Formats: sequence, structure tokens, C-alpha cells
Amino acid sequence: MNIRLLNALTLTYLALATYIIILSLIPALGSLLRGGEWVGFDTGAYYYRDENLEVRFSGLPEGLGKPRVYVYAPNASYKPILLVDFDDRESTVEGYSFYYDSYEVIMSSYNETLLISYIFGKDLTVKKTIKPSNKTVDIILNSTNPFYYKLVIRGRNYTHVNGYPILFSSGYTLILKDIRNLDLVFNIKGVGEGRCKLSFSTPVKATIIRESRDLTSMIVEFHDKNLSIRVEGYIEGVRVSLLSYIASNIINHRLAQILLPIIAFIVTTLGWLLWIRI
Repeated sequence: MNIRLLNALTLTYLALATYIIILSLIPALGSLLRGGEWVGFDTGAYYYRDENLEVRFSGLPEGLGKPRVYVYAPNASYKPILLVDFDDRESTVEGYSFYYDSYEVIMSSYNETLLISYIFGKDLTVKKTIKPSNKTVDIILNSTNPFYYKLVIRGRNYTHVNGYPILFSSGYTLILKDIRNLDLVFNIKGVGEGRCKLSFSTPVKATIIRESRDLTSMIVEFHDKNLSIRVEGYIEGVRVSLLSYIASNIINHRLAQILLPIIAFIVTTLGWLLWIRI
């Protein structure tokens, strides 16, 4: 083979191998660069992810997901499990919908904090602050004066709340007064049983409504200037066979970020060894 052609092919292979290894590092590098900070999009949507949870704040055209909080199951695939979904359409302050009646919404983010200001009028502005940490998310409402709030929060596959069973019949309602915590149990087939806890900085009234077999609404009511809601949760993984355990770890997004560059390096090295033997 012509020496010049051989050298050209060698350089091409080395460039291609380098490119493959760089591509395999992108998921891990992206996770390091973005982890622990909010990522914003043109639609007004924001996204936060760390090793234990995800928080998604939907774009301006949407009324749901303000925010949605997800948790990762142990030894599970990339897809996280929904804990709670805050609904701005039906949530109100002094009877005004956060979604339909606020004439201006201003959003900004810095480090781990997302700040949303809802402007209803000259004397009515509410600030919502969302502050995720490693295992919890704090959602804080602030206003200049005490107002009456009704917050609508939804979740799926709940079976119990504060020790009470949530019956599966549609329309089932449970009212809890002067509480500071909502301790929720949920069960997802193939994933396992989980817990979601909502902690309130001031006593609230909570109305639990079974909307459908897998959808539950929580209406939280209070009258105050400020309220802090801490969301936390986890999933107890189901017992599986050794083969299933290995397979689930292979497709786990965190382990995949480590395996991709290792596999890329092994493949390109083997290719190089085969190339120099030709």
C-alpha cells in the first residue's frame, strides 16, 4: 500500500477515534456542567436535575407543571417518577388564577434558585421561589399582605395520605384541617412503593380528591403572607433477579455516563490494534 495513502488513512482513523471518544464524554460533561443549576429555554420553561431528583417548570403557554417534581428510582432506567405537579390554572390567590388572571409573569434564575413573579395588579403581586437541593425542593410563596390562597397540587398512584387510605372510587374526598404535613404513599407497578412528603411552614387545610384511578388532587388552603412547601420523596426499589438488576443498572443514565467513554475507548483501541496488524 502506498505510504502516503497509509499515513492518510491512519490519521483519518485517529481523528475518527478521537471524535468518538469526545462524543462519548458529552453526557457526563453535560451533567457536570448543568447539574445543580437551572437551564432555561426560549418558551419560558426551566429545567433542573441532579443525581436524585428533577424539577421541570413548564413554558409560559402551559398552566400545569408550575413546577413538576420528579424523583429517580434506585437501579432504574433514565425515566424519573413524578412526585407532584403544581397546577397554576386552578391555583388562586384572592380568587385570581395564577395562570389566567396574572397579566404579567417575570422569571429569572440564579444558581439553584428559580424566581417567578406573578403580577395581578398594583396591590397584588406574588413571588414564587423554587429552590431544589440534593433531596428536597422548597417552593416558597411571598406577598406583601396576607391573602387567601388555594393551591392545587396533583399526583399519581397515591394509596395513602397521613395514614388514611385513598379509596380508588372516583370522587372520593378526604378533608384534613390544621396540618403541617402531607405524607403520601404511592405504588407503581414494576417500580415499587414510594413516599412523598409535603411540609408546610404554616398550618393549612388540605382536601384530597380522587379524580380517577391513578390521579389524585390536593387542594391546599391558607391565609397568610408567606408559605414554604418542602417536597421530598423516594422510591423503594422492588426485589428483582440478578440479571434484571444488572440490566437495569446498565440502562441507568448515571452508570451509562461512565460506561460510554469506557466502551468507546475499548472499541477504538481494539480497532487500532487490528489496523496496525494490516
